[in-house]
Amino acid sequence: MDSMKNNSARKFREFLFLVAFVLISFASFSNRAEAEKPSLGRCHMGYCSWSLVLYGTIVKKTKNAILYEVQVLGGESGEYKDSDYPDDYNFDIHINWNQRAHNVFVFCNTRLPVIGFQKQFNVLDFEFIPGVLESSANLYVRICHGEDSYYYLSPEFHKKYGYQSPMLEEVNVSNPLELFDLLR
Repeated sequence: MDSMKNNSARKFREFLFLVAFVLISFASFSNRAEAEKPSLGRCHMGYCSWSLVLYGTIVKKTKNAILYEVQVLGGESGEYKDSDYPDDYNFDIHINWNQRAHNVFVFCNTRLPVIGFQKQFNVLDFEFIPGVLESSANLYVRICHGEDSYYYLSPEFHKKYGYQSPMLEEVNVSNPLELFDLLR
């Protein structure tokens, strides 16, 4: 009985710590991404991935592009039947959050939309997003435009933001600031 109480108390303390951390991080968030709820990444084979933006900052901004660095906490929910996937977050969804967040760079530009971390950067072609990049596309749209997951699939997305096929299929940079040089 005591071990059950201790386990419940520990889980409650962990929850309070996460809430405090998220609230403090949101207070210093300086970009357009709205941080009020987790964002759906992708649902596949009975599970859904989620992201929660903890912190973000503008690294560089020009008239044509913005480079953000955001700290993202990822998580997973499941076990769903294929037709029962959630469309959006609600409090009934239990998400198993990763223990650590990771930094992601988001390069907002309609000619060269890029998202990546460390030294792996992916160019997003919103005409066709492969399954492996759905979470990245959803996070990009959330950070750059404040839109919900899978908004890039709607006809309004292309009309509203003017995305076309990207000018490059892939980028090979060692520093995300080099992305600005590729626009010249």
